[in-house]
Amino acid sequence: TDPEAAKHKGISILIVDTKDPGYSWTPIILSDGAHHTNASYYQDVRVPADMVVGEENGGWKLITTQLNHERVGLGPAGRVAGIYDQVRQWASKPGSDGVTPIDNADVRRLMGQIKAIWRINELLNWQVAASGETIAVADAAATKVFSTERIQDVGRLAEEIVGKYGNPADPETGELLDWLDKMTKRNLVITFGGGVNEVMREMIAAAGLKVPRVPR
Repeated sequence: TDPEAAKHKGISILIVDTKDPGYSWTPIILSDGAHHTNASYYQDVRVPADMVVGEENGGWKLITTQLNHERVGLGPAGRVAGIYDQVRQWASKPGSDGVTPIDNADVRRLMGQIKAIWRINELLNWQVAASGETIAVADAAATKVFSTERIQDVGRLAEEIVGKYGNPADPETGELLDWLDKMTKRNLVITFGGGVNEVMREMIAAAGLKVPRVPR
């Protein structure tokens, strides 16, 4: 909205009426078959100036603030806690062979690993939440990288252990394996939601550690 402004300084956010005939959208189906987001298209759409969000040319601050919150929201500790609860419930019951999975050292080790990741994730979430309106870019990025990559590890480890110490033919075990498979596929998407993790690492290095930016 200001072609003469410096980079990022001339952006404004406007609300578009989706009833406008020039607006259209198509669904984006994710790897797990779920539909959470869409691609939107604008053909000769005109938006009244009074539909601006915030200040004119103040859109970049809104975008970066939203992205910081999104990055934290993409990696809540509750995702890990959900896997912990499901696996612990399964592991605490005797299987069809009469053996209780939690009696195996490998299963107990897995539960300890998941619990540790869960608590670290939770502390990182709290740290960023406590900063209020002054969320540091590097802190939000670091939280996102840790949580979205650790949830991948947790999902894979849980599938391996449940598959090893459970009988997939057992209804409860089979249901848990199906759920873990869906969650692992779904959680893969969040590694690039809000900005791919490779870019997040550059932001952590530049904004948090003050390392010179990688030349492009």
